[in-house]
Amino acid sequence: MLCNAHYLIKWRKERRNPRPLKVPRNPYRPRLLHCSIKNCKNNDYATGLCKNHYMQKWRKANPKLNKIIAEKYYRKNKKKILVKDKVYRTKNRGKRNKQKREHYANNRERLGKEKHERYHSDREKYTAMQRKSSKKHRTKILLKKKEKFAGYRLDVLTYYSKGTPKCKNCGITEYAFLQIDHIYGRKAMGHKTKTGLQIYRELHKKHPEGFQVLCGNCNLMKEIRRHKTHSKHPGAVKSRYYKKLDKKQVLEHYSNGELKCVCCGFAEIDGLTIDHIEGRKKMGHDLVLARTIYAWIKRNNFPKGFQTLCMNCNHAKGRLGKCPHQK
Repeated sequence: MLCNAHYLIKWRKERRNPRPLKVPRNPYRPRLLHCSIKNCKNNDYATGLCKNHYMQKWRKANPKLNKIIAEKYYRKNKKKILVKDKVYRTKNRGKRNKQKREHYANNRERLGKEKHERYHSDREKYTAMQRKSSKKHRTKILLKKKEKFAGYRLDVLTYYSKGTPKCKNCGITEYAFLQIDHIYGRKAMGHKTKTGLQIYRELHKKHPEGFQVLCGNCNLMKEIRRHKTHSKHPGAVKSRYYKKLDKKQVLEHYSNGELKCVCCGFAEIDGLTIDHIEGRKKMGHDLVLARTIYAWIKRNNFPKGFQTLCMNCNHAKGRLGKCPHQK
């Protein structure tokens, strides 16, 4: 028994945080041993249902109260819930991913619309979140991009080589030296501003015509030797002559006067390039163009930190860290 004051305190508490109370059993109803739901073997709790099924029914009937109780429980046991959730996610990662994929496939249009509406309702918030996430997971994103690029590249090179990847001109089969070539040029194929990853992704999807596999040397020589309509103005003719002369002198200087690749011995000038031994960034040449680098080297009296490499060795060194000839 309670006095009036204590009874009111108890009543207010119950009103603020109401809970589903156990329904008293009707003494005239015969007691069931098991839940009345088919294939459920749990003991009877109330109204012919086990505790799980009774609570499910109650939650459907009282969604607002259920939400209040759930929020309160989550606030109270937040740490425990997060730990359990993490353990469950790690154990059932494959299962969860499969469920997500199925759910997305079944509700693709609805989810797409909802996502679009959410983004446009507060664009600044979502762009800030995106930037923060990409900054946090930068290494993971770059690794994924590398893996994707490697997969696309292998598929494209094998398709356009009709089997094992090899150069169409010289027949070289070293995978690190091979590239995809636009037969009619980048402009004609609409790839003037596209990156390597974008080009390989597009070719991986469609496999259009107008492409071939060449090694770096053959690709560079093809580009230099293809027919071009040059200006016949005396100044332009003079400029082209001095550019070729600068290139020859610089390449000869960094290959000890022999005009050949210091790594593999390739000796055709159109296939030779200048290489920054420690990388462009350390030399401060991030934005310096290839056609002006020879004049810069000559003006600065042939500084250290450069070497003459063919396009194959230079390209492979840039991507892998060292040339395959140096194994």
